[in-house]
Amino acid sequence: MQYEYSLIHISDDFGRGGDMYSLSLVDAHDLAFSCNGKSVILSGKYLFCFSSSDKAEHITGDYTAKTLYFLPYFYNVNLNTAIIDAPVYAEMREKFGYPDFYLFRKRTNDYNGIIKLTDSEYESVFTLFSSAERHIESHPSDVMWSCRTRSEIISVLRIAEAAQKGKHTNVTNEVFVISARTPKPICRCRRSVQNSAPTARLLQTR
Repeated sequence: MQYEYSLIHISDDFGRGGDMYSLSLVDAHDLAFSCNGKSVILSGKYLFCFSSSDKAEHITGDYTAKTLYFLPYFYNVNLNTAIIDAPVYAEMREKFGYPDFYLFRKRTNDYNGIIKLTDSEYESVFTLFSSAERHIESHPSDVMWSCRTRSEIISVLRIAEAAQKGKHTNVTNEVFVISARTPKPICRCRRSVQNSAPTARLLQTR
């Protein structure tokens, strides 16, 4: 596959890129930003899985980030966002084994595209990002660069899916959401330690 910037690229920030899916590895320190109309405060290590329909804007706080942007076409030449969003895609997935991409498309009260990572998961994803970046940079001389990079993306998605489903231990996923009227956190989504879906609970404010 011939390299194009509009097909896949990596940058040192978080965000979204038009019709591209974005995987942002973020180390946050009291990071406040607007995510799909809600104010979110994060501290820790996270993976953001955003699509063109997501809206995220940094407000305050420190963070380091690296984002891998890619079109579904890079994952499989038969795919694009229009096909993935079409009702017939469920049948195509069943027939051809295409991925669901739900991490970029599913948005609920419990999941807004932000996944809490353990230190080991963060280091694993960081290593995969670094490897993918090297493969992309070597595209003029390495005819297998796209296959190698695709393999890294698949590995990142597997880690993300496991983390989002809570398939690791000793981890709590807390995403604080603040209202427009008060700076105090009013609710948080907490993922329990063992293999259960996130549940939201209200926090009393004083």
